[in-house]
Amino acid sequence: MRLPMGSKLFRISLALLAIAIPVAHALGEKPSFAPPTPPSPKTDTAVTASPVATTNAVATPVRPLTAKELLAQADKVGDDREALRLVRQACELDPTHDSAYEQLWELATKVKLPENQVEQGVLMAGFPKFRLHVSQHFLIVYDTEDSFARERGSMLEEAHDTFYRRFRAAGLRPMPLEERLVCVLFNDHEDFVRYADRVDQMNVPWASGYYSSRTNRIAFFHDRDNPQFKPINDRIAELDQQLDQLLAAIDVAKRAGDQSTLRDLGAERNKIVHDRNWHRNRLAAVADMTNRGKTTHECVHQLCFNSGLMSRHVAYPFWAAEGLATSFESTKGGKAFGPGIKNPSRFNALIEAFQNDRLIPLHDFVATVQPSSDDQAVVSAYYAQSWGLFNYLFTRQQEGMRKYLTATAQTPPGELDAETLRKQFEDAFGPIENIQTLFTAYVRTLR
Repeated sequence: MRLPMGSKLFRISLALLAIAIPVAHALGEKPSFAPPTPPSPKTDTAVTASPVATTNAVATPVRPLTAKELLAQADKVGDDREALRLVRQACELDPTHDSAYEQLWELATKVKLPENQVEQGVLMAGFPKFRLHVSQHFLIVYDTEDSFARERGSMLEEAHDTFYRRFRAAGLRPMPLEERLVCVLFNDHEDFVRYADRVDQMNVPWASGYYSSRTNRIAFFHDRDNPQFKPINDRIAELDQQLDQLLAAIDVAKRAGDQSTLRDLGAERNKIVHDRNWHRNRLAAVADMTNRGKTTHECVHQLCFNSGLMSRHVAYPFWAAEGLATSFESTKGGKAFGPGIKNPSRFNALIEAFQNDRLIPLHDFVATVQPSSDDQAVVSAYYAQSWGLFNYLFTRQQEGMRKYLTATAQTPPGELDAETLRKQFEDAFGPIENIQTLFTAYVRTLR
């Protein structure tokens, strides 16, 4: 989802999973989350052919090195980190240089991302009561249990590896990260809502997570505290109270030596324990599924905008931004995920929308930046159709997908009108009416 923020394009990509519903919450006193300074463009010193002597005369302009010269220097420096910097510059100068791109990844695999203690200190100053978990490619700021943060770290790394593997195999050239990306984890839903309001000026009581281009962070909360699960949490609390009362009664019966009452109370206790454990296990299973899905979903948004696959300053149509992210939602540990792999919740919603004639004609859909309504059924259908269209184009129109992502990443910053969005689509994939026919036939064959 993309929202205008003043005069600037402000992208907030919200992870709206199949179980999410709008809820309203009164916000209490805001915690002390310090709004970060928006990331500034990198200002690496350009590599030049040779220094220029300073004289009273006008200095001769310095000629920047070509990609070929940068690669030659990289071969001579004898330092992998410096070689990586030079090869990255060569790839930026010549994105079509095959051997340079392969060399870039060879070096990126060997060179660990730098740990900047000063930047980490500045980051943590905005979260006084939070802790920091550092993984290979991410900085995870959290107030959850340590185990939950470590698990998110593992999932983020899995999403990172899957993202790069799938897009490189498809012939695209996402650039390796230059620094660790930031993920903020909240134990409580209300703290997440307050943070979104204070730092990103977003009212997101119904969202389970989001990516913000303003801070270049992803943020979400532990789904066991999802307002959607309030009824089950209330039921667990009620059963805990009943169990406490029952245990007190059992203690009285034991002291009285009333064996008949003990047997009856013991049977009732076993029933309540079974019921409570069933609800706890169900909540844990569903929360784990949604936690996994939004972790990989938001991570992929973040990777798209930090690898050059997409531009943070372009207003992408909904199908492209959300179709890509939903294609990487992981809902079960140890199971493969990514484009071309069935995502059960999106798949089921797509089939339901198709069978009920609720799919939007592609002429309108490919030019849509925001859903037409906040209604849950409408939004769910938008996400499902985006998942279906992206998967169809990625698996059946891969050359077109390469052309589309390459061209749109070079689009000037700003919002685009509907006709421009349609033209971008047709330039990559051909006439929309032809893709409509093919996509409809594709959906009809899904099982």
